[in-house]
Amino acid sequence: MNVNDLVKRILNRRIALFLVVLLVCGAGAYGYSTGVTVRASTASAVVVPPPTYSSTGDTLGANPMLNLSPEKAQLAGILATSLSSQTAQAAIAAVAPGVDYKVSNTIDLGPNNQQPSPQVSILVFCSAASDCQAGAAALLDVARDNLIKLQVGASVSPENWASLTVLQEPTAPVVTSTSAMKSAGSMAVAALLAGLILVLIYDALAVRHRKEKSVTKQSKDKIQAKTATPPSAAGSATQAALTDEPLADGVEDEDQPLANIQKPMTIDDDLDNVEIDDEALAQAVLNWTPPRLTDFRNWRDDKPSPDR
Repeated sequence: MNVNDLVKRILNRRIALFLVVLLVCGAGAYGYSTGVTVRASTASAVVVPPPTYSSTGDTLGANPMLNLSPEKAQLAGILATSLSSQTAQAAIAAVAPGVDYKVSNTIDLGPNNQQPSPQVSILVFCSAASDCQAGAAALLDVARDNLIKLQVGASVSPENWASLTVLQEPTAPVVTSTSAMKSAGSMAVAALLAGLILVLIYDALAVRHRKEKSVTKQSKDKIQAKTATPPSAAGSATQAALTDEPLADGVEDEDQPLANIQKPMTIDDDLDNVEIDDEALAQAVLNWTPPRLTDFRNWRDDKPSPDR
């Protein structure tokens, strides 16, 4: 079977094709409705070291914002790592369930050039059913608490504590990607392939059933043709029954010879109702041989002829 025959067989099943179209449309609509739309919310904060004073009373170090150098970003890196702990994840899930987040303390200075910094960047991902902004706010609160716990655990006096200053409040969720169209397309294609396969299977089963039904019908016709009684045989049986019928009791002995005389048969010359056995006729035609013709070319010229 080539491609043209396959396409014709599929197109001949119009009802099945209509059902396949409905199946594809339903699958596409379901995939579009179940597609996931990813939204994101961002926030950032900076770890500010405590003020420093020189022994001479220099006040240049009194401004901690001037000490935000990459060399002093270790505390921010430790804080970003602490936000990935199970305790922090449980606290955030209690406030904003179903969110995912990413925390880093690196700044991008160019291609393949990232350096650590005291700045902590927060990126929260969520679906339409979750609250990204609430998750980012919860991350800032957990980061502030973890920073205090880290310094208390290191026995740092409160006057020397570093603090967390918020640089960017949690933003409103923004759609970053959507999988509705991809999901709808993939489900529609899968439904189309499955529908075409079912159509081909149905077509094959229908053709096979039609052939089996045709063979069965032919067999029944042959059996009925063999078991049917010819009209001539029925007429012969009826004539025999009439011939063998006994005479009536009131008929005298001298009239018996007249009663036993059969009536002359009337032959019907109408051949319209005569049934001809096609197989016997075909066999007779095959067995018939034309009469042999004499080849006069084999006669000898010097053979005496009775006419001479």
